[in-house]
Amino acid sequence: LDPNYGMFIEDPESKYLWFNANSLENPIEFELIGRLLGMAIYNSVILDIHFPNSLYAMLFGNSPTLKDMKELSPSLGNGLEKLLTYEGDVENTF
Repeated sequence: LDPNYGMFIEDPESKYLWFNANSLENPIEFELIGRLLGMAIYNSVILDIHFPNSLYAMLFGNSPTLKDMKELSPSLGNGLEKLLTYEGDVENTF
């Protein structure tokens, strides 16, 4: 899964892959990639593909958390955490 292809983007900090929201690919092609990855797992084929744990949790119906965001994109997750713990008027300050 080449991040330059367009279906996935790679976070420069964490090096995890995530779905590209601006991809022009047909949604059925994402399903194809999912089936191919599932077949690889089933057949014990090791692939050098790095998805965050939150993706696997979402497959089981769990909602992502702030901890998951910090794993996928550390700077964005830390920024959101600081915003949530900010003691002041966020709207007027920022």
